[in-house]
Amino acid sequence: MTLDEILIGHLKYGNTLNILKGQSPFKDCFENIVVAPMWGIDILDIDKKYITKINNLVYNVETDYSRFSFVTVGMMGGANIMDKILELAIFHPRRVIFIGSASSLSLDIDIGDTVVIRKSFCGNGSSRYLNENLEDDFGKSVAPSPRLNEKLMNILKINNIDYHYTDAFSIDTIFTQFNHLDYIKKLGCEILEMETYATFKACHLCGIEVCALINISDSCAKNKSLYSGRTLEEKLIRNKKRKSVVTKVVLELYKNK
Repeated sequence: MTLDEILIGHLKYGNTLNILKGQSPFKDCFENIVVAPMWGIDILDIDKKYITKINNLVYNVETDYSRFSFVTVGMMGGANIMDKILELAIFHPRRVIFIGSASSLSLDIDIGDTVVIRKSFCGNGSSRYLNENLEDDFGKSVAPSPRLNEKLMNILKINNIDYHYTDAFSIDTIFTQFNHLDYIKKLGCEILEMETYATFKACHLCGIEVCALINISDSCAKNKSLYSGRTLEEKLIRNKKRKSVVTKVVLELYKNK
């Protein structure tokens, strides 16, 4: 399936491209996008004078050397991020960096650590809507854009930021994930999150370069899940590292030439 085919489906039921563009919150976005399921603009350590609020979902950022739009979806999950990526795509953005949280399935990946995704495995149902005849993607994998992912890793190296390069599994559920962790680990996945498979697939479908920067929020491997086990100190350290790393990476990734 292509974006044009999706738009033809809209048109069949009265939704013209002009209608979709006219009511979209993304019509004033720049060509470089930061997209986050839940994190707000305050995740960036940037002076407010460089930030313009466009609406409740979009902030445009223009510093002396960087220019991008920050999009907060406001909800977790592959279906929500996929819809927003497709709606963004009608305005032809060039690049998207997804920023979000994940749970560690490895004893070597700690709370607060930075992860760059090599491949994301599908554990969601929403991605099948990007396929003709609703074919299921469960268990399939998709990689980010090689050139943008390499640039992301180079930025981390230049700034002496340690990171893990590994595979992710994108799930639809948090509460019932624990019964299936052994299966997921057998696939070689070391982190667990909810959006990257849908993000990568939707961006590839629309011809948008994409990568993902992940911060580890919890560790199932160490019995420190979102439900129990994490200390206040771990949460505070994680938040501090997250803000610092995300700010440095985004400003460098979207640096004006």
